[in-house]
Amino acid sequence: MKNVLLVVLICIGFPTLGQSMKTTAQQKMAPLSWLIGEWSGEGSMTMREKKSFKQKETIEMILNGTAIQLKGVGFAGKDTVHEAFAIFYWDLQTQSYKMASFTGDGRNTVADAVVENNKLIWRLKIRDGNFIKYTIWQNEKKHWVETGEMEKEDSKSGTPFFEMTLTRK
Repeated sequence: MKNVLLVVLICIGFPTLGQSMKTTAQQKMAPLSWLIGEWSGEGSMTMREKKSFKQKETIEMILNGTAIQLKGVGFAGKDTVHEAFAIFYWDLQTQSYKMASFTGDGRNTVADAVVENNKLIWRLKIRDGNFIKYTIWQNEKKHWVETGEMEKEDSKSGTPFFEMTLTRK
């Protein structure tokens, strides 16, 4: 009888647990649903010198609403200046947001991310206590605004090097 009861509890409990985890992940992704769609616009990046580019982004909610897929390509004239693919998701094990990203030049990383005040923020460790912090938000005109800053681990502010403003198609 104990074995039958155990089987019944397992059969009833696992679907409920799976549904609860899915619902949690969906709820965590909901504040960023404004990102979904096709976007285009312009930006600039300053490394040694400031370079302007045109950007296209395709954003989709995937995996039953539990993750967001981001695909972006930046052009300067006919040249591709950067290409990126990322998955933004709620990590059920760590109970935190993550951004797994891949670039057209072969780099990749999984970064910790946060969503606060309707902004998506993630930091990439680049070397010896240095980070790149990206922030995406929607401004009052409903544009996608994204900035990038170089930061030291212990600093409260960084040095801006990237900015981009996109409009939904």
